Amino acid sequence: TGTINYNHTALFYCTGAGLGSVVGGGVTGVLTKGDSTLTFTTTPSVVAGDLITVRNTIDYSWQGTKDYNKQGEFCVVKSIAGNVVTLQSKLLDTYPSTATINVVSTTTNSIRNLKILMNNTQVTTYPAIKIVYGRSVVVENVIINEMSSRGISFNNVYRGSIKNVVTSKSTNDTVEESNGVLITSSQHCHVTDCLLQAQSHGISITGGDDVVSRFNSITHSHISSNALWAVDLGHGSQEYCSARFNTISNGVQMGGQHNECTDNIIYQGASTGN
Repeated sequence: TGTINYNHTALFYCTGAGLGSVVGGGVTGVLTKGDSTLTFTTTPSVVAGDLITVRNTIDYSWQGTKDYNKQGEFCVVKSIAGNVVTLQSKLLDTYPSTATINVVSTTTNSIRNLKILMNNTQVTTYPAIKIVYGRSVVVENVIINEMSSRGISFNNVYRGSIKNVVTSKSTNDTVEESNGVLITSSQHCHVTDCLLQAQSHGISITGGDDVVSRFNSITHSHISSNALWAVDLGHGSQEYCSARFNTISNGVQMGGQHNECTDNIIYQGASTGN
């Protein structure tokens, strides 16, 4: 019990070291969708189980509406033989020979059983909880009342879980990015059994500079917003993401490719027309 004042990054901030140096001096040629091996110009410094990114760092390379919509994905190393790395799964995209491969140093910290009461008169763009470059991280049994901006932010997270979380904001504010949950540039993150309410979006799933957001889901939750779409899948750099079996108050925005919104109860917003 007590008061924590913050004005930098987040109230609870967990991060890995992020992208390391380029692996193996680069690849020897074009990487084709469906490939499960990478051939490098020199022997790569990776081991089985390492998390790596495969990226095309050219702006607009995945989707043409925003410069940060770049090709990229997380992969896990299965084995190494000489200059050849075998992946646990097949590539989801085709990349030029200039593709950049990096090992990702991640945090595995998790946050559980916590109640955060924030100051609703404080204007800030910093979230209550932010996890960057995480792997197998969990946020569970957390209540965040009177968010000043975002409640929970996952950025560059591979296999994350948000469960039994409540976010709320009783007063309108001018912070554009007031989201209950924000998931960016992440893969295989799952949100379930939550009550998410915010000014802009109850939940927003979008891409970023490193990887396309893929295979993220929101299920069995109640999601609402005061101003914009309660569920935001509309920024273009997401694929194979889904919203299922939720109650959604204030509509859904869809974009990207191969995303799914099914088996939900959806209410139109009274004032926004969403």
